[in-house]
Amino acid sequence: MLRSRRTKIILACSPFILALLVALAYPVSTWLGRRSLEQFVESMHDQGYVTNAAAYFSPSGPAEENYFLHPAALAEQEKSGSIVKALRYFEPPLPGISRRLETGEPALARRADLRTWLTPPLADEAGTARHLLAAIEPSSRRLDELREALKRPRAEWPLDDGLDASTEAIEKIVRSQFRLRPVADFAADEAYLYLALGDSERAAADLGAMLECNRLYLSSKPTVVALLLHEALSRGTTRLIWEGIARSSWNEAQLASFEAALARENPQSALIQAFHGEAALLEIWAAKVGSLESHDQGANLLKGWDPDLDRIQQRLRGIWRELRPLGFVLSKHVQSQRALFGEMTLPDGTARQRFEPEDLARFRSTLDSLPQAIVTSESGATHTSRDIDAEAWGMLRSLSTTVLRAEATIALARTGIALERYRLQHGIHPASLQELVPAYLPSVLLDPFTRRPLHYRVQADGSPQVWSIGANLTDEGGLPKRDRDQGDLVWITRPIPGYTEKEFRKP
Repeated sequence: MLRSRRTKIILACSPFILALLVALAYPVSTWLGRRSLEQFVESMHDQGYVTNAAAYFSPSGPAEENYFLHPAALAEQEKSGSIVKALRYFEPPLPGISRRLETGEPALARRADLRTWLTPPLADEAGTARHLLAAIEPSSRRLDELREALKRPRAEWPLDDGLDASTEAIEKIVRSQFRLRPVADFAADEAYLYLALGDSERAAADLGAMLECNRLYLSSKPTVVALLLHEALSRGTTRLIWEGIARSSWNEAQLASFEAALARENPQSALIQAFHGEAALLEIWAAKVGSLESHDQGANLLKGWDPDLDRIQQRLRGIWRELRPLGFVLSKHVQSQRALFGEMTLPDGTARQRFEPEDLARFRSTLDSLPQAIVTSESGATHTSRDIDAEAWGMLRSLSTTVLRAEATIALARTGIALERYRLQHGIHPASLQELVPAYLPSVLLDPFTRRPLHYRVQADGSPQVWSIGANLTDEGGLPKRDRDQGDLVWITRPIPGYTEKEFRKP
């Protein structure tokens, strides 16, 4: 009887005890989560990382070495209305300029058609080029004034008012790394115009400005944003080099200078340095994440249910993410960041120097193995979403793909330049890439996705075809795809026999 009464008392009190435990669990877990956040930042500092943005991103070295402190660059900052802009971004818009400037498709060996840059189009490219060059003449003068500044070793934005520990500080850093983009974009557009006029000297000077922007992106305390901007700019640079080769515009000296500039680029080293840039933002990130009073993983408890058992399980996981204490979320964020920066140390304890294709395959496999949840928006639309666990692996997959693809793009362009130099001297293309060594290249360049020499063959019409197997790590026999994550990366000067644009665009 006593036992029965005791059981009844326990059962009656159990909801209150459970509620008390839950009430205690939330503040305790939050304290633990914030403590783990603090310990992580402290451990990063102990490993030699600078975790303070103001200390890391403040300009270092003599002012005369900094692009942004060159008189021409300072004048550009003061007169923001006159900053050089790509043709499509002119304010007010240039009369008749097309919304999309067609710059050709090197993967299909299709040159740019500058007649389409105006609406309605003019009868010939030369007329279009002369018309646009006259319209952009003031900005051309501004670019000429900046050319000497672009040769400086560094491009570090002056932080006159410092950086506080707010998210605005991150935005300020990111915006500063975008400031080279308009210069590079304008130089690219102007170079196409000069190529259409047959003025390879002016086109080469503009390409030189783009290559200097490339260098400054990689050499001036880059973050991940700077690395992504560099990859986009690098594609534009190699596309312009290809355009000049397809038009037979470049001479031997110009090609040799382009190759030398590309040979100095090191995206792998820049990625390692970009992790230091990201580490410098950790104190701001920790303040932002640690101050969250609630979190929203997007799970709607009342919508999106499906009779499928797997979907029900995914929805239940989404509900758990919605209800779990903030401390658990903070701990997940810390765990994700530890995984991200942990990849900078190899299993043998040495510092990572580069990312390999095996790393890319491992990051993809890990990411694919993580569970996904179905998220329902207020409109009722559903999409799949991964937990915080996937943040690091998604970032690592993206970055390793970016840096390996940037390396492949540079290797293909350098090889393409060497092939054109060989053709200019011998009248034909070589039977093998080994014939380019040592006169045009120090060695046959490797495909970063395989660590073996780039693939090469001479097509039936005598034109070259060079390719890398690309980010899908599968050799497609030199057939590219519009989706750069699929298909091979190629360098061709004539269309691939039997390969159509429809196949190129097919998913």
